[in-house]
Amino acid sequence: EDDGVSVLQIEFIASPAAFAERTGNTGASQAAGSYSMRDHTIRVLMQPDAELNFRILRHEITHALIHERVGVLPTALNEGLAGFFENLRVSGMGGQVAAAVRRPGCGIDQPFRAR
Repeated sequence: EDDGVSVLQIEFIASPAAFAERTGNTGASQAAGSYSMRDHTIRVLMQPDAELNFRILRHEITHALIHERVGVLPTALNEGLAGFFENLRVSGMGGQVAAAVRRPGCGIDQPFRAR
């Protein structure tokens, strides 16, 4: 029976090499975050900007919550929801979403990517 509790581990990883090793993705992926359904772990490749780290974390937490509470969704919907909530700013009893936020230093035409 579900007790309503989801336990997630979160790892903040300092180097791209260690991130690739921990995620098992040794390819040329530009992902800065991942959620593993296998071990219920969110991994975030540390960025120089603290707010960017939180955006990546919000994105991956959304993936985790979807998997744990809803199940498998079509990829476009899963990524769309994660992309929406990565930009959520909570204030009091409400929130605000900046839908056109771009990753600093990537150039104007390259949106932030998490996986």
